[in-house]
Amino acid sequence: MLQPVEDAASEAASDDDEPAEIDYDDRPYADYFDADGFGLAAHRGADETREWGLDLEPKTVVLGLETGGDALGFPLPRVEAAGGVVYETVGDVDVVAFATDGGLHAFENPGYEFEQAGGSEEGDTERFGFRADGTVWDGVTGDAADGRELERLPARRLFAFTWRDDHGADAFYS
Repeated sequence: MLQPVEDAASEAASDDDEPAEIDYDDRPYADYFDADGFGLAAHRGADETREWGLDLEPKTVVLGLETGGDALGFPLPRVEAAGGVVYETVGDVDVVAFATDGGLHAFENPGYEFEQAGGSEEGDTERFGFRADGTVWDGVTGDAADGRELERLPARRLFAFTWRDDHGADAFYS
């Protein structure tokens, strides 16, 4: 495990633009997750209020996907509300996004209609969670019980406010 550098300083650790000593807390974001505010000012403890205006909480987990010059964020609660699986086309790529106990994951969809398996003939309900095309698929890895694999799409996990700041309020799956 890497050890913190003694007497390290950073502008990110400061309340202003002057470098400040870095506090190497074991859980540096714990207070931030529980706080009402969002963004860098809130992380630094400022009382600054930002406008939001979306039907998602600003710190909602989003899986952000960019392809072919288009961008779409998949908010975790919306994917969960749809049964854990949603479909969309981003750029010219047909996408399937899964919400699992292991987070949000996006794959290129070869045209299958997925549904939660709720159990599997293989008896491996922990690993395999979505049924399609005559087999059961793992929503985390994209692997099928019969050996096939879905192609994982490059995506990033971030907060809704960050995705909106980068791509706008209309760049969310709904």
